Amino acid sequence: MEFHKEDILGHHVIIAIDSLALGPALGGSRMKRYDSVKEQTTDVERLANGMTHKSSLAGLDLGGGKATINAPSDFGKGDNNGEQRRELFLAFGDFVESLGGNYITAEDVGTNVDDMEVVFERTKHVVGLPRYPYSRGGSGDPSIITAAGVYQALIACVEGLYKTDSLEGLTATLQGAGHVGKQLSRMLLKGGIEKLIISDKRRKKIDQLREYIEDFELATNEKYNDRIQVSHPDKIYSKKGDIFVPCALGGILNKDTVPVLKNSCYKIVCGAANNQLLDTVKDGQRLMKAGILYGPDYLVNAGGLINVYVELSGRKNGNGYSREAALEKVRSIYNTMREVIEISKIEQIPTNEVADRVAERRVSKAS
Repeated sequence: MEFHKEDILGHHVIIAIDSLALGPALGGSRMKRYDSVKEQTTDVERLANGMTHKSSLAGLDLGGGKATINAPSDFGKGDNNGEQRRELFLAFGDFVESLGGNYITAEDVGTNVDDMEVVFERTKHVVGLPRYPYSRGGSGDPSIITAAGVYQALIACVEGLYKTDSLEGLTATLQGAGHVGKQLSRMLLKGGIEKLIISDKRRKKIDQLREYIEDFELATNEKYNDRIQVSHPDKIYSKKGDIFVPCALGGILNKDTVPVLKNSCYKIVCGAANNQLLDTVKDGQRLMKAGILYGPDYLVNAGGLINVYVELSGRKNGNGYSREAALEKVRSIYNTMREVIEISKIEQIPTNEVADRVAERRVSKAS
């Protein structure tokens, strides 16, 4: 693990490069308030290592990296302070450029596409830019690609458990109705799910999802909204279902929730949320002992990373970004998920441990 540190406008910035064995290290820039340098260093180290695993498991020629900026996520926002934020990300762009392409950045928690456009003024080692103007080769909103990857993993889990790829007769519970959740809801309903239970602390997101499905109904002349049921966020784990789909918070799989999911008859947990296991060792084992098939989050949600990889490749070869190429590459998530399931069955170890092992093996071979 390499740590590159710099103070920018009074804010401590750390870029961690975990591995370059498979290619340049790619990972987002996270901006938040840390209480100490030690806390910030621990966070960026963990995140960079996670990106190494995610890239490897997705079969991408990328290493793992991450950047953390010790500042409030709303720093520089507002009419009077916008120039401060711009100056921060211009200087951050210089910092990224100084690493000579070993680290490629993107937006993350606390940063946004506007910030990355500022970074792009100082370095080309940034991805996740808007699709317009096309001259930048940006890939735009990755939510549909991320959702497509989750759907591929979910179908692999259904096949691994029920020996069929049909969703008919099954109930899915969707926790989180944001961009990815909204796209995924359409895919699940179109795929034949019998009932879709949705929950989000933001009522506006529920309404937007309903409107999105209504528009989809008009376009397809099908009735989908009748299959949707809304649940209070606090009651989501106790709703009876077959597939639990976390697309919001991290740490939601723990000693308190796993028993509730088991009692609610869930057999599969597969969703887009990051860091779903509160304890990566104990909670993975808890899920397996509860008879619940778990889709490791960094395998399941790799569509967003695949999307920016296609953006990066298109920029290098001069052909530009191709959404079709991204969707085609995302289909590999299905095969990897099936491989992880089979190894887990044979060796009787949790799927998250198998995923770690498969990812580490590819990095080790390259090293």
